[in-house]
Amino acid sequence: MLTGAGWPAYSSRRCRTSRKSFEAGDFISCTTEAALDRLRNIAGISIDDKSAGALKKLAETRNALQHYGLTWPARTVEARAADVLDFLMSFVHAELVPASTVLPGGAERDEIQDGLAYVRSRISTIQSFLKRRHNQLRPDLENLLDLTVQCPLCIQWTVVIGSGGGPLSCRFCHHSWPSAEIAAVDSGLTWNEYCNLADCPVCGESAVLVDIATIASAPTHSQSVCFACGSVILDRL
Repeated sequence: MLTGAGWPAYSSRRCRTSRKSFEAGDFISCTTEAALDRLRNIAGISIDDKSAGALKKLAETRNALQHYGLTWPARTVEARAADVLDFLMSFVHAELVPASTVLPGGAERDEIQDGLAYVRSRISTIQSFLKRRHNQLRPDLENLLDLTVQCPLCIQWTVVIGSGGGPLSCRFCHHSWPSAEIAAVDSGLTWNEYCNLADCPVCGESAVLVDIATIASAPTHSQSVCFACGSVILDRL
């Protein structure tokens, strides 16, 4: 985002950094606090004080570890990292992904998507992040268990189906699918070598994952579920 505000915004000494030095990586990056200030006041990005504080604390932890070793418990560091990861996942999803769609060539857009896929596949191992995100999502999901399926990327029960044949997304990691049909296929092939889709007798969409779908209210019971309307299909298809 600072690149969009002009390459000198990266440097700790903007007026003394040349374009040639920037492209060669021959410059001192600005501090976390300065980067936050420039994102807010130059790039016009809204960052709340709580997220800014978490970023500063993690930067301090990183510096302490790098320069003189750190003896804090692993869970303490994990908790700080979780606070920042929570912010960064939302930041990338809200700011970088939309901005990357207008870039020529698509190389940077592909790099962002590849990076997000890498992070999504591993965030389930960060327990404090899991707890934080689930606490945030629980009020919205606790009454939707019959319409919630497991995300094939982050492995969390946070994909709410039943909104029609259009796009679906995971509320935990923000991964999205262009249609309910594709989401059903992705889910089926993640847990099985093959899957069978059928037309839904309720809504007519070709988005019923036959016999192998599971929902959050019955996570161990495989059944036929329409990812478009959310219906559980009891009849054989």
